[in-house]
Amino acid sequence: NPANAYLHGQSTLNRQQKLEVFNVLGQVIFSGNFLNQFEISTSNWESGLYFVHIDNSVVKIVVNH
Repeated sequence: NPANAYLHGQSTLNRQQKLEVFNVLGQVIFSGNFLNQFEISTSNWESGLYFVHIDNSVVKIVVNH
């Protein structure tokens, strides 16, 4: 799942969900809430592996610039 400039996502749960992005050091890079869909700019992030936490789910992404 490479992300170049933006991270996009959507949900069909139709409720507000918490989203957090962590780097490999466990530092929070982004934190916020979304309803149904989100778009986050990754242009200021360093290239590398990140972990996207949405409620109780975790997805790994790779940012390449």
